[in-house]
Amino acid sequence: MLKIFGAILTIVSALATPVIALADNPVAAQLSISSSWGKTLNPAGVIPNDGFAAYYFDRNRPTRAIFQENIKDVAIKYSWSDFHSIKSENFGAYWVGKLKFDKPATKQISISQSWAKSRIFIDGRIVFDDKNTSKSFVYDFSPGEHVMEVEYINNWHTVEYKVTIDDKRTLLTETEVAQYFMNNKSDDADLYYVSMYESRAKDTSVTVVLPASDKPLILWLASYEAIDWRISTTATVSSVIVGSFNPGSRVSGEGSAPISYLKRNWSGIVNETRRCSCSAGNFHCESKTGLEDVAEKLQSITNRPLTGYATTYSADGLTTKPYDATAVGRLELRRKDELAGQTSCRQRADPDFDTLMK
Repeated sequence: MLKIFGAILTIVSALATPVIALADNPVAAQLSISSSWGKTLNPAGVIPNDGFAAYYFDRNRPTRAIFQENIKDVAIKYSWSDFHSIKSENFGAYWVGKLKFDKPATKQISISQSWAKSRIFIDGRIVFDDKNTSKSFVYDFSPGEHVMEVEYINNWHTVEYKVTIDDKRTLLTETEVAQYFMNNKSDDADLYYVSMYESRAKDTSVTVVLPASDKPLILWLASYEAIDWRISTTATVSSVIVGSFNPGSRVSGEGSAPISYLKRNWSGIVNETRRCSCSAGNFHCESKTGLEDVAEKLQSITNRPLTGYATTYSADGLTTKPYDATAVGRLELRRKDELAGQTSCRQRADPDFDTLMK
């Protein structure tokens, strides 16, 4: 949320409420690059009219860009040395682009990053400077063109970074989403659930393929990392619910369907059933929730039974499959196997003297 009192810009993140005092946001002036990185990597000061110019480098040799490209959004994801042979722990990047507004605009800027640090400049002013954390803040833009620059240094064996600029959002609780469905009944709609930890695509996008249907579709999307969800269907999407732990997830291809964004959380699953193991008599499951638990929870919120689903840890595309009697039966068998494994694990922890050798 953003409140302007005189010359104070209050920036509220999803996890904390830091306050940054800034002068009133100026009217856009002549465009120029302010970052020292930009002046080194982009000495001509070229700023693309659309999207961002991206410069990628090894921070052991920071003055030379290994690869440069123009892209739509600030986003990068890869592991180890899978991107132009730059070791991920040495990866650095600089982006610069123009933001254009015909009238005063209030925008939400979201940063999704893991073990890394980054800075964001708008018209030469640092509006974000933090490490190892993901945040959102709201910024008031004056009419005209503005320059946005982003500096990024990674510190992990994977690179995952994303900056999104979107309209200001109202984040809802699951209780508020349930109230929405109480007020906007969809008695004939099919409910689909898609859940994953992260995107596998370099631009952090995921394409979700939904089946053709004469019925309207309700789509519930869950992820840990921020994802650009791309919906592919010939059916009419009546409503979309989006939840992610890291801020900045977006949706396209939904038509005119309203989108509800959940308050920052991770309550999704990456497998149909829980993964459990036995160690020294201790039976441990990685998750407390299976697909059948999710189906029950979503029905209590939307008042619709689950029609289809897709779950995985990481992918760049998913196709939903039916949640039908066959799927329910398969889950019931796996739950029985889990209970049997739990019993066996406990018995092995305290064996009986008389039956141990049998």
